[in-house]
Amino acid sequence: MSLDVVKQPIININGQSSKWNSVHQPIIFELQRRDFNLVYQQKVSGYVRLKIMGTIPSVVKVGHRLKFRTLGKVNEAKITQIIQPNIIVTDSTINGTVYTGDVIFSESYKNYYVEVEIFGVDKSDNYISLGTSRNTPGKDEIAKISIQEWLRTLTTFENEFAYNVLNKAMKNEGGKFNIRYREVYNGVATAYSSLSTLNVFYWTNSVKQLQEKHGQNMADFVPMVGNVRDEDAKFQSVFKRPTYFVGYPFSLNFIYSDNLLNYQLIKKEKTKNVNGSQIAVTSDNLSMAQRVAVNRLMLKDNYTSNVKTVDVWLEYGAINTNGALGGGVIFTESVFNPFTPLDAIRVPLIGVELIS
Repeated sequence: MSLDVVKQPIININGQSSKWNSVHQPIIFELQRRDFNLVYQQKVSGYVRLKIMGTIPSVVKVGHRLKFRTLGKVNEAKITQIIQPNIIVTDSTINGTVYTGDVIFSESYKNYYVEVEIFGVDKSDNYISLGTSRNTPGKDEIAKISIQEWLRTLTTFENEFAYNVLNKAMKNEGGKFNIRYREVYNGVATAYSSLSTLNVFYWTNSVKQLQEKHGQNMADFVPMVGNVRDEDAKFQSVFKRPTYFVGYPFSLNFIYSDNLLNYQLIKKEKTKNVNGSQIAVTSDNLSMAQRVAVNRLMLKDNYTSNVKTVDVWLEYGAINTNGALGGGVIFTESVFNPFTPLDAIRVPLIGVELIS
């Protein structure tokens, strides 16, 4: 017996992915039950015979009902004859011979359910168990697992940012998560699946409009390498032109994503006067120690009195596998930009208006 993960909370965009999801909306995995692989489905003398890969279990009896899935369709039938070691005759009369699929012994395995254990990470980046969920598959033998209620226990709305560093990972505003799963039937539980440290998922303490293009997935805010989509990632801000009251705390949120794991990120600022004319452009390397997390980002601050607006965006530079701050940065494409680029012109992600 086995389970296949047929749906995960991932959005793929031209070969790159977003595994980041809003924790206040459904985060769903779908697990497909598969008891035995089907070698063939054959119609003989008006009835369907099934040959499975393996030996028919002793709990399977004549008269039990089963399901067999071929070409994506789930069919139900009753067992009329068992021919050991691996052939089952059923009362099904559907047409055709199909050499793919699987068999589910729905009546032979009693009280079947899927048990899922949900994991988050603590502030030391270690997996911690958040609890378990029991799920019974539907008529299609797919169990739909919603896990957001466990992940929400990791969130807080307390501002933990001290406004004393350029960028910092905020553990209460986003983090990693994962699941492992097992089957339970006839009062016996199978072994849990392995808990992968490679295929990791991420939550953010945020809410999205359900009518948005990617639903609860945060793909609009997840940076990717190169020009893989029409629009680059956005800051997590409700304003494209927020107001910065000088002398008061101010920061911007962004997702330092797994797609940029070994890339140096650079914050760029273009200061402008009251007429919108450029005063200066500055660059600052972000701390790579804060990567793969939701980050708070500080502005340069201490602007001269003639600065009235600041255009802020992020670029990625050279690959740095050591995770250090890096130097000798090679500037490439801007990865944060909510507007479609026109020719060589790129509109900075966000314009900040200063009020003294």
